[in-house]
Amino acid sequence: MYYLSEMKSPGAVKASYKSLEGIPINGFVVTFVPPSVSIDPQNFRRSEDDDLNDINHPGVLTRDAVLYQKYEGLKTQNPFFDNVYYTKLEDQSEFISGGGFLVPSGFGLGKYQYWMTGGNSLYTESVSLLEGDPLVPTDHDTFLLHWDLYAIEKVVEGNTVELRYSEVLPTDISFGIYNEENTFEETPFMKVKSLDTPDDNLSLIFSNGTSNKIYLGGFGIFY
Repeated sequence: MYYLSEMKSPGAVKASYKSLEGIPINGFVVTFVPPSVSIDPQNFRRSEDDDLNDINHPGVLTRDAVLYQKYEGLKTQNPFFDNVYYTKLEDQSEFISGGGFLVPSGFGLGKYQYWMTGGNSLYTESVSLLEGDPLVPTDHDTFLLHWDLYAIEKVVEGNTVELRYSEVLPTDISFGIYNEENTFEETPFMKVKSLDTPDDNLSLIFSNGTSNKIYLGGFGIFY
């Protein structure tokens, strides 16, 4: 299912479709949820501590709530993993630094996305996986990775310009994960991958081997 939500806060969901073929998405951000995960429009929880009975609760289905239910649903389907870290790419200031470069050539930014031109790779900053309250580091060595890819088509008809979303297969990019000990593994989409040395500080690399501009709409790490 595809959920269209406002770009502005609080990111209220305005529509949902089984397919976005031919549907203009001007002014909205798209969130894809796999068919195996159902979204409860009455469940607005965005974190474990969110009280649904709080009178100050926003009372609308938001993109944050959709993302929360999406990744919690995927985690339930993969009971080997206890935790999930995911990002909606709203703030890419650390994500795009690429080991010291501000914005590597061939890349671009969007509020909830990051795009890669053909033949380029994107290195992320270290991702710290911590759990517990207070936060207590725990070494992990086995992971499952999920990411969303898409392309945007601009259609001009007279004085009207429409932006249309088209799905890109996850396998159209390659993804790798490595730790501070420099253990590196190329990681297939939603396939369990183990590193030789347990760690909680991981770095990621997305590589676009195609000749097309591809948008990365977010990713999640199950651990």
